[in-house]
Parts: sequence; structure tokens; C-alpha cells
Amino acid sequence: MIIYATRIPGRCPDTDNPRTGNDHRLYYTSTEKFEKFFKSKIFYNEDFNVIDGTIDKISSKYYIFSKDAGNNPLIAQ
Repeated sequence: MIIYATRIPGRCPDTDNPRTGNDHRLYYTSTEKFEKFFKSKIFYNEDFNVIDGTIDKISSKYYIFSKDAGNNPLIAQ
């Protein structure tokens, strides 16, 4: 599985901002031997501009880490 961030204008109209480009989402595709690629699908969409996603397994659980690259990112408290 390959996870990547990209923007597709009009795909996420609630947060689509053509002026700033703040409509990135994480998508994924899978491949067989990097010869055939399957159709990409949204992997992570929480209605904010997200980039730099990665997945890590900690103990028996999987966690996703990503960056909120919007104009009003959440700040950890």
C-alpha cells in the first residue's frame, strides 16, 4: 500500500480553497510489484487539509500520524 497526500479540486468542496490549495487529503493505492497500480481511494479525510501521513504499529495497535496544514491547525494542549 502506498499512502500519499494530494489535492483534487472539487473533491472536498466543504474545504476546497483554490486560492490557498488547502484541500489536501491522504489517498492510498496498492500495487503488485510496482507494475500494476489499483485505483486510488481516500485513506484519511477528517475535513481538514492533511499532509505527511504515516502509519506506525505500536504494540498491537496501528496509529496514523499526520500534519494539519490548514490555516487554523489544532494545537496540542
